[in-house]
Amino acid sequence: MIRHGRTLLLVVILSLLPGLIRAQDTPEASPAPEANPKVEMQELQSRLQQAVGRLNKVEQELRDLKLKTADFKTPPGQIPTDPEKQQLYLQLEHPYYGQTNASNNQRIKFFVANLTCLNLTEKPINISSDSLTLTVDGTEYKQVEDPKKLRNQAFQSEGQMFQLQKLSLLTNLTIQPGSARSTWVLFNELPYNQSVPDLKLTIKSDNHPPFEFSINEAAERRLDVAIEQIGPRKSLGLITVNGIVDNLSIGSLVEKVTKLTENRISRFVIRFAETGSISDASLQNWLLAQAQSAGSNAVTQLQAYPSFPVSIRELHIADLPDLDNHRTRSRTATNGTRVHATTAEAVEEALKSVYENLPRNELVEEIKTGHPFTRVVALKHGGARLMDDQLALVIDLADADDPAMQKAAIYALRHFNNETAFLKLEDLVRRNITGLSGLAIDSLAASRFGEAHQRLLSILNNEPPESKTEFVKILSQNPRPIWSETIYQFLTEETDNDYHSEALQALNRIGHPQLLDVLEKSLQNRDEEIQRIAFLILANRNDPESETLALNYTLQHLQTDPPTPEMHELLIQTKSQEAIPHLLPYLEKRNPERRNILRTLAQIGDQNVASKLTEIYPKLDTQEQAIALASLWELSSPAAVELSKQALASNEHSLMRAAINNLIEEGSEEAVALLIKSFEESNNPTSINYLLSAMEQLRTPEVKASLQRASLQGDRNKQRRAYEKLLIIWNSSPARQYLQMASLKMQEDDYEEALTDFTKAIEIDPELPTAWSGRGNAYLKLEKYKEAKDDFQKALVHDPRDQMAITGTALILVRQDDPEGAFAMLEKKEHFFEDGQLNTNYFVYNSACVYGVALELLRAKAGTEEAPENLESIAEEYETKAIEALRRSITNGFDELDWMRKDPDLNSLHDNEEFRKISDWPAAG
Repeated sequence: MIRHGRTLLLVVILSLLPGLIRAQDTPEASPAPEANPKVEMQELQSRLQQAVGRLNKVEQELRDLKLKTADFKTPPGQIPTDPEKQQLYLQLEHPYYGQTNASNNQRIKFFVANLTCLNLTEKPINISSDSLTLTVDGTEYKQVEDPKKLRNQAFQSEGQMFQLQKLSLLTNLTIQPGSARSTWVLFNELPYNQSVPDLKLTIKSDNHPPFEFSINEAAERRLDVAIEQIGPRKSLGLITVNGIVDNLSIGSLVEKVTKLTENRISRFVIRFAETGSISDASLQNWLLAQAQSAGSNAVTQLQAYPSFPVSIRELHIADLPDLDNHRTRSRTATNGTRVHATTAEAVEEALKSVYENLPRNELVEEIKTGHPFTRVVALKHGGARLMDDQLALVIDLADADDPAMQKAAIYALRHFNNETAFLKLEDLVRRNITGLSGLAIDSLAASRFGEAHQRLLSILNNEPPESKTEFVKILSQNPRPIWSETIYQFLTEETDNDYHSEALQALNRIGHPQLLDVLEKSLQNRDEEIQRIAFLILANRNDPESETLALNYTLQHLQTDPPTPEMHELLIQTKSQEAIPHLLPYLEKRNPERRNILRTLAQIGDQNVASKLTEIYPKLDTQEQAIALASLWELSSPAAVELSKQALASNEHSLMRAAINNLIEEGSEEAVALLIKSFEESNNPTSINYLLSAMEQLRTPEVKASLQRASLQGDRNKQRRAYEKLLIIWNSSPARQYLQMASLKMQEDDYEEALTDFTKAIEIDPELPTAWSGRGNAYLKLEKYKEAKDDFQKALVHDPRDQMAITGTALILVRQDDPEGAFAMLEKKEHFFEDGQLNTNYFVYNSACVYGVALELLRAKAGTEEAPENLESIAEEYETKAIEALRRSITNGFDELDWMRKDPDLNSLHDNEEFRKISDWPAAG
């Protein structure tokens, strides 16, 4: 029995081998049979494809089960005798080709999969990480040695989440003859590619030739698509996914679509069979986005998946799988009109414009012999172009057994101005057939022929009142003057409220002499929805009578209930003073509408309202106080300033933000002064952040002066934040473009031309410190020290922390033989440039230049009367300080070593060994 069981198991596995990837022997897929033009054959083929899809799913599940439980030892003699069948077979489970970021923040790819290997050779096969390679477009990659380096990288596959660092990766795996074993493999740092490249796994073995497996072919098998070309001139590609769409098989799907576009196919429907699924949420979202953007010529950002061709005009998705359970289906259309609950709906949306313009002879042929999906679309959307000689065909189809064709035919009959068509529709209306009679009413109502309307009215006038409801609903959807009296009678006589709202809206669009009377009566209806619709109609009309009716209804409503959102709009529009006494009582107690009432009162109120708001302010919650404060500013209440002071001093962030926003919007001198005072007095980090953001927006001279004061004294963090805001303000100066042009010329050593641009920047914005210090630097390069010093001093007036002005002035002092004055200036400003602070790297580098120049000038005095007695010790001190400053510059991010080596201000350090190390001085020779 045991031997017999093993034999059966082996037979089952061998029977499924064509569904696996086989090394060195991959059979080509057999071509699909040509489609039979007969409708019956097409229907049969469609059903067969669905059945095959279900069988394939069962086969796949069986294959998975067999491979996972196939760790058995095959007795001698049961290994296939045919050498062609003595192979290593591989199944991919949870394959994933994803993207991540490398250490340099560059995007890279990784490939991971769970492999099940079946050995049908006569010898054991040993697989190790060294013997396994992944080839990506011809380049080989080895498996990841330590997945923990990938940190928290995870991927989703078929409803499961996997952490890469937790996977048990392949180390050594021995597969005995007739056995199957599974393991995870992972390859990282693969080249980034939006498309799916050619991917192959190669397994080397000592006692076998290399086994090579195509991952792309495996992905295509997992996708398992069927392709049909249907519709007029085979213009629609209908792609049925029977397998799984993952981020490997998506490459195959895009490739198949691309090949169809090369044959001038530009409309597609991708539908999922019962066995079809999508592997993860991000891929599903991408697919939906591709459908939505098809035909829009929208430029999309580079994505992780290959894009469909831009030549696609229509891309629709049908029978979308549910990610939580692949065996269920989403039956509700989502994401607009490109995602549909059924294939029929998708095909209709994709082809309806085609049938509206198709030559009539082709249209008739499509209706008669087209694909089951497209016949319905052709009849429904091409019906307007049919002639009377096709009416018999349409009427026959209205009596067909196919419900979809019946409905399409009834829809098409609206386009015929023919007695026979009218009689057929009348007959369907009178027979009261569920699902069809309503459609017949709609066809008569929507017809462009007056005869159809008269016939429908004739039927309607003979109906009892209780039977008119369905008629009125349809008439309301097709408003025409001819229905006016009928709808009016319905509204005045009908006791049932069904479709009353729709009828009101239709009568409003059509017009009727007694419309205002109907609307006034509807305001008293017991149904609140009817009241609401009547009120909305009145509130949106422009005549005084309608406005008066709506306002009176609102005032009556306010006696018992707070206003609705629509009533708020009306009160603000009319500035109704009569409403104020009704609104104020609602402020006394907490209620859901109190915030909106506060906003409305701000729009329609006066100083009496402001006094009331000030009185109840302490009773309001924080959010309500924020709204009340804005209202008080809106009403120009003197209390707004004092309450804003309290809000700024509070710990309630939302109230604080509201006060600041009000002050920004107010923008008066008083408001700006209050913001500045609050900023200068505050030590609360959160409050400081909010106030700094406000000051950045205002940018008045007073604001900039306050920020400059804060950047020079007090709390170090507050200093830093204030200076950062100043930099943002300066960087947005209108003179910025001239600064940029000047900087480029400075890099090219064109100092004279740079002076022109710096001067233009100063003319545009005389308070811009970088314009002054930039021009000062240009003068310094031209050795015009007086002009340079004057400009540096102007820069320091506007920005005492300008590192270029500080170090530039120090350089000039050194060259004017005042090194002590230069060093004193550096020491005085050094506290602004502690390690890690803004511009520290350049400040300390330029300080090194100051010491370097001082050292060079000092050594030049050697042997002269000007040489100090302790020249050597002073020189050693200068050299030491210069080297220390250079070290700090490197520590703080200065990396321009090439310039450091050739900077003339550092020539005096070239023989210093430490300088050579710091500057990465090239070795001799």
